[in-house]
Order: sequence, then structure tokens, then C-alpha cells
Amino acid sequence: MADYIKREKEQEQSEDPCRAAAQKIMDAVARSAAEAERQGKPVAQDIMKNPNLERWAKTVSDGETLENKVADSNGSTANIIGAMDGFFKSPAFLHWKAQGKVGATHEYAIPGGLRGQSVRAVAMGQMETKAAQVATVTDIRPVLATDYIQGFVPQGVRQTRVRDLFTVLPTDAGAIKYLRETGFTNAAAAKSESTDPSSPSSFAASTITNTLQTATIQTLGHYIRFPQELMEDVSLLTSYLQARMESGLDDEEDRQLLHGSGTGADFTGLFNDSGVTEYSWSANGVSGDNRADAFLMAATAILVANYMPTGIAMSYTDWARIIKLKDSENNYLFPFAHHNEAPMGLWGLPVARSNAFTLGQGAVGAFGNPGAAYIADRMQTTVQVTDKYNDDIVKGLFTMVLRKRCCLVVSRPESFRQVSLNAAPSGSES
Repeated sequence: MADYIKREKEQEQSEDPCRAAAQKIMDAVARSAAEAERQGKPVAQDIMKNPNLERWAKTVSDGETLENKVADSNGSTANIIGAMDGFFKSPAFLHWKAQGKVGATHEYAIPGGLRGQSVRAVAMGQMETKAAQVATVTDIRPVLATDYIQGFVPQGVRQTRVRDLFTVLPTDAGAIKYLRETGFTNAAAAKSESTDPSSPSSFAASTITNTLQTATIQTLGHYIRFPQELMEDVSLLTSYLQARMESGLDDEEDRQLLHGSGTGADFTGLFNDSGVTEYSWSANGVSGDNRADAFLMAATAILVANYMPTGIAMSYTDWARIIKLKDSENNYLFPFAHHNEAPMGLWGLPVARSNAFTLGQGAVGAFGNPGAAYIADRMQTTVQVTDKYNDDIVKGLFTMVLRKRCCLVVSRPESFRQVSLNAAPSGSES
């Protein structure tokens, strides 16, 4: 029985492709040595003691055989790749990997390689950080395939514009002039009955003061230049540029409608109109008031001035700070604002959120009421593309120009309040 087992083992070893490959390599080395001797060239005595062959023989004798396709490498570059692929899928390597030994290192000699040389593969475990011992390619990205997405991926744009808050009325004029009532002395009173014709009783005289106001149409615009070849070679370029330029123009209009200084070519923005009063949370509120209370009191001030507010506007962050307010038991104060189907509202007024409002700044007013304020549109956004700018036609350049003409007319500034959420109040109610 022992002899039978010995013969079976010898037969398995003789059929082992890894051992056969190792034998082929050893035979190749012997033939090289014999050829060198025939040509009279000196041959090293230890040529048959190649360390790669010794490691290979040890790997096979230890039973750590590799897959057949590892041993089938015939020396070409493609076969080397196949051999390494087989090595990483071999039972020996997978077994070593499963051990998870920290710092463990094992070497494998893979037959074949360039010009018949063996390839040494080293499986190394986790080690301390040391200088690299093997030269590596610094960047393989240039040789990798690259996918390109059609068109452009632009930045985000504002979803709500200040223009959306007001009524927009067209005009053919270059300026809007109107009389704004700035004072009214009401002398209405009961009159006593006249009994003496020589000295009849009379009514008291009331006075009304009006001031001429002028809102000048201003032009907003900008341009961008681009090569003719780019326009011809890149599809959707002009559409992309137009959309981004329109967005930029609308951003500036937002700024002008709210913060225009009224000097130079600026609009007179809502917050810089002398008749629009500011409600300061810290100065006008009382201790314990929250941000929502500030908008309530600003709306109340408009009602006291005999005007009817129609809406509230603020930044997304300020709105988020309001709807997350909780009571002492951690219940939301405004639970309705957390449901998608519920309209965004506060104190019975719809709330518009826009990034045109900076953090800590909001407004309450008669938005959408043209009797209180409106936007006078002289010219909506126009787009012009030309090669006649300077010497563009010689340079092969195009210029895209976008512009619009409009202004803000605030007839009744008392119907608006700017809300400043600068700091929480500390005073008490008088």
C-alpha cells in the first residue's frame, strides 16, 4: 500500500503543471549554459542555483501550487499579465490573504516573463511606512479611457427672484414721475350750528402735502466674449452662455431692487427708500420675542399705518430657524410648515424665500399690490451677439451682450417694513 501511495504521489507531481513549468525553466537554463560552453564563453558554476528557481521549487514542494494559466506563461507581455492575474486568483495567494497576518510576507516565482526570465511576486502584509522599494508609475490617468458628459453642468441659480414679489407694469417712458403724499393734517371736526348771521361758525381747514417723486429707468447689462471656433465646435455653447448670463443679470436686478443706493446708475432699492421703516428685532422687540415675533410686529406696524400687508420675504436660513422653533416640551411651534402639502405661511401671510435676502434680513409688505409698489419695465432682457466689437472680426471672436431696462416704483413706502434680525431683544414691553 505504501508503494502505491508513493507512486500516486510521484505521478501527481509529474503531472503538476507548475512543476512541469519549473522543469522547463531549468532545462532552458541548462541549454543556455551548454550553448555558452560550446561558444567558449565562461559559465558561472552556480548558474543552476538561480534563486527564482529555488523559490519556485520550494513553492511547489510546499504544495502551494498556482493555477495552470500562471504556469502557461511563455514570456510575452500579454502572458505575464495573464500569469499575474492567475497568481492573484491562485489558492496559494488567496490562502495567504485569508491569514491576515500583520507584517507577513511571502514570495512566489511565476514562470515565464520577458526573455524567459522568471517573475518574482511578493505578497506583503501590513508594514510600517518606509521608503518605496519598487519604482512606480507616478500617474496612470493619461493612459486610462475618459468619458465625457454632453453639454455643461452649471452652478445653481436662485429659485425665487425679487421680481416675483412685485407687480410688473410695462412703460415706454424713461422715467416715472408721481406725487407721493407726505403729509396730511386732518382738521375734520363737528361744526356748531350758526345762529348769528354776522358771525357764522365754520369748518377747520385741513392740509395735504405731496412731494414729486422720480423713479428713473436704469439699464442693467453685461457681456462675454468667446472664440468663433468654440461656438462652431461645442454644441449648446450659446444656449449655455445665454442662460448663465441671464442668471447673472437677474442676480444684479435682485440686488438693485432691494439694496440699490439711489445714486449714480443705481435703482432706489426697497431698503434704501427713505419712507420704508426698519423694524429692528433687538431695538423694537421685547425680551422673549423670537424671530417669528419680529415679523408679526412688523406686519402689525403696517396695519397700524392703515395698510394691508400681503406677504413676508426672507432668506432660506432665517425661515429654517423659524420653523424649527420649539416649546419647552420640544414640540414645534409651527408644525404646519413641516408638511409639503401645506403652503409656506406665517401669521396668515405667505412666505417667500430667496437667497437675494442676506442672513438676518427680511421684509413684510403689500407685495403684489401695484398701488403700493411695482416694477416699471422699459425693456425686458435682450440678447445680442456680434463680431463687430473692436477688432473681434479679425480675431475670430464673438461678443454676447445681455441687458434690461427697468426701475422700482414705491408709491407707498409705509406699506412695507424691513425686518432686521440683528440680535435677540433684552428690553421689556412698555
